[in-house]
Amino acid sequence: MTKVLIGHRGVGKTTLLERLKVYFPKLKFADLDQIIEKKVSRSISEVFQKEGEAKFRQIEAETFSSIFGDYDYISLGAGFELDLIPEGVEIIWIRRSTDKLARIFTNRPRLNSKVSPSEEYLERYHTRESNYQSKAAWDYLMPEGRLEPSGIEKSFFDGSLKLNDVMFTLPQDYENRILPILSLNFKKIELRDDILSIRQIEKIFDTTPKSQLLLSFRSHQNSVELLSALKDKLKDVEWDWALENSKFSEVDIKQASILSLHERLDQMSLLSSFEKIEKASAPGQHLKLAVVVNNFKELAQGLAWQAADPNNRSFLPRSGDGRWFWVRLYLKGRQKINFIKYLSGSAIDQPSPFQWLATPAKTKNFAAVLGSPIFHSWSPETHRNFFAPAKIPFWSIDISEAEWEQAFNTLEQLGLRAAAVTSPLKIKAGGVNTLWRKDDSWQKANTDQVGLEALISGVLSTDRCAVWGGGGTLPVIERALPQAHFFSVRTGKSRDSESVDAKFKPDVVIWAASPVAELPPSSFKPRLVIDLNYREDSRAREFAQTLSAQYVSGDAMFFAQALAQQKHWQALS
Repeated sequence: MTKVLIGHRGVGKTTLLERLKVYFPKLKFADLDQIIEKKVSRSISEVFQKEGEAKFRQIEAETFSSIFGDYDYISLGAGFELDLIPEGVEIIWIRRSTDKLARIFTNRPRLNSKVSPSEEYLERYHTRESNYQSKAAWDYLMPEGRLEPSGIEKSFFDGSLKLNDVMFTLPQDYENRILPILSLNFKKIELRDDILSIRQIEKIFDTTPKSQLLLSFRSHQNSVELLSALKDKLKDVEWDWALENSKFSEVDIKQASILSLHERLDQMSLLSSFEKIEKASAPGQHLKLAVVVNNFKELAQGLAWQAADPNNRSFLPRSGDGRWFWVRLYLKGRQKINFIKYLSGSAIDQPSPFQWLATPAKTKNFAAVLGSPIFHSWSPETHRNFFAPAKIPFWSIDISEAEWEQAFNTLEQLGLRAAAVTSPLKIKAGGVNTLWRKDDSWQKANTDQVGLEALISGVLSTDRCAVWGGGGTLPVIERALPQAHFFSVRTGKSRDSESVDAKFKPDVVIWAASPVAELPPSSFKPRLVIDLNYREDSRAREFAQTLSAQYVSGDAMFFAQALAQQKHWQALS
């Protein structure tokens, strides 16, 4: 049976297809775009430019229809009309956390030249996201970075993926996905009455082994009615009662297997949350605290509360941006309850199945990349195999400048032993990007110079070079490019002299600014743009695209830095 891969532009469907060929050498694979290009003897960009998107979609549909059934896996373009996929075909949604960012392409057709490249991507994002979610049988949330073939990834596609030590919340639109979900043997599948209807819960309750279910009463309106409907069956299943449920006075909540708290009512402190749930509990009842945690001080309090009674307490910190996912990975094997983000997930801080499987239980030490924002970082995947022999996971941990000291002290106490530090935290770390623990003290190094030299080696052959921005990397760039002219993103002016602004016409622009910084002045018309960032939403890509200039991403800089960091971390691995 043919399976199809769907997902946003640039998510990595084509490169995933190449890895699937490694996992399954006897199967047949097709990239629809590549087949179209071969069929029409033109690039996709040329078809868009000369005949328009409507004509391309017609060719796309006809080509798909002609090859369907000839391949085991077919990768589809982001805008493919999903209703054209025959009913019953297994649709796999390939995702990355950075899907929500505005991917800017320098080598793909423009879909709407009347708006900026970032707007072009985002104006299609929400509609496509909704379509993918409604059509997919299951999803694969890939880690960020350049992936190599791995046993973890292979398990998503060969049927060996097992998640029997973690829980999952069933989404409302589960109907066409229930068999793939059950096949993963989750420790528990949570049925929440604020997500599912009473009818849906009763149907699942009567058709699924009770040992696989966790019934969660979270709705102010449905909970008492649902309790009444299932009252004679509750003895056969674990159930969780949320303390914030306003109707708890009508229910004997001490009969619940789990007592939980998800809201800090009346802005109560975290310590007050502990007191509230403990006071309401009965002996033998498991306590689940899943409230918003505001900072690293509160995080340390929550972890201490859980560690005081790990057999009877589970701590699931929440945030508005998903920054605490690594804490849930840290608690793997340390507490009874943990959830992962499968399909839509039920909390932004839930880790992905890949992250869960890549993390050993009860890890003693860990490594991390520290910065903000950091969810896009390639470092966890780049360093995962390096630290794996020592059973040290590598996570991305979001830390602001203001909380550096408290955060670093907390991480050190939890077991942080190596760190990659990104701007602007490099200054807080002592002007370095690499830390590691040795003989009870922190060692420091900076691999920026190595990375920059790898990026510009063999590329620069001119003294007409402008550096746009710089921040914490300015000293490194100055040493490598002493003849360059440096321009402020804030003012657009050269720091050398005002006369440079009017006269200087750079041949090369090095983008050392934030990925979302303002564009250089219109007088800049370089033939080459070198980006120190590797982010796909970097406006340096837009700058190069607008000018039809050659674009060089910061990939080479990142990987050279990473390799140099691993040399410093060698004793830990």
